[in-house]
Amino acid sequence: MNVQQDIVNKVLNIQTDSPLFQIRQFREKVVTGTQASYDALFDSALHLPLSWRYAVAVLSSVLVGIPEFVTHYAEQAVKAGVSEADLHAIQEVDIAKVSDVALAQVLQFTHTLMVQPKEGDKAALLALKTAGMTTADIVALSQLIGFLSYQLRLAAGLKAMQQAL
Repeated sequence: MNVQQDIVNKVLNIQTDSPLFQIRQFREKVVTGTQASYDALFDSALHLPLSWRYAVAVLSSVLVGIPEFVTHYAEQAVKAGVSEADLHAIQEVDIAKVSDVALAQVLQFTHTLMVQPKEGDKAALLALKTAGMTTADIVALSQLIGFLSYQLRLAAGLKAMQQAL
């Protein structure tokens, strides 16, 4: 993998000559796997709308509190077609103001899994089905949320290490 392609290093501005970069490279398979997951989950070939995936990533970044990733994912969300008004609502965690009802349902599910994962039960999944999502899209969404939970907590840990080094 090209070092420039690693989204975590890029977003957190981890320089190749830094001790933190060297620490990350100690487990190169993890770095490569993390990037491969990012690439797969944000690939345009997935049926779940790319704009929704970036909206989910913005909300997740806000909830975990990683401003660098909020900025990154917000830029991508706008490029993918998320309106400024919806983006603002997402960044304010005001899901009720999101104009697309189905996207709002997706964001509510995201919020539930990120904040109260025990509540992500059968009823939460059925609400997505009722909103018109296919089983494949629900699986992709759940995988995305799981990945974002990992990626953003990784970023939080790296930021803490960066301050300590």
